[in-house]
Amino acid sequence: MKLLLKLALWAALFMPGLASADEAIKSYVDDHKRVIAEDLLKLLSMPNVATNLDDIYTNAHYIQRLFEERGFTTELLTVDDTTRPVIFGELNVGASSTITIYIHYDGQPVDESRWATPAFEPVLRAGRLDDNAKIIDLETFEGDFLDEFRFYGRSASDDKAPIIALIYALDAMKAAGIQTSVNIKLFLEVWISEAV
Repeated sequence: MKLLLKLALWAALFMPGLASADEAIKSYVDDHKRVIAEDLLKLLSMPNVATNLDDIYTNAHYIQRLFEERGFTTELLTVDDTTRPVIFGELNVGASSTITIYIHYDGQPVDESRWATPAFEPVLRAGRLDDNAKIIDLETFEGDFLDEFRFYGRSASDDKAPIIALIYALDAMKAAGIQTSVNIKLFLEVWISEAV
């Protein structure tokens, strides 16, 4: 799965040695692949069209909780109750360096006629949709998650998969007893076009 690559890339940012990061990630993903997939599908099932303020707040609170569970202090930054919240987070480990990670967590409006399955009913496929890959039912699936598997849902790669990859990279590090080598600040926002 491409998510494994994203997990490894995130962990490489925070771990002192790439070899140990790679081993920790592979081991953690092997042991937690079903939970990771289920968590990604759960996040993808939350409508996040930038113009729907209620849905955006639902996403913001959920994502905020994901990071708080991993030791971040967070707050939602808004001008007033009609603005889309920025999620600001901070994990201070006492390091001399700090990195800031930017991610947007919204999606643009959906033209359902262009989707093979409903945009906010995400699915895992055994390969590319263009190749008519079958949908995998996670309730009954017992095989290995292969590199060619694909998640299909609104905002799957841009940007909800990176959010899930980041939290599980942090979980993998914690499970391996590895401290991040930098402080981390998060800035997660909603991007909205004036044309929307």
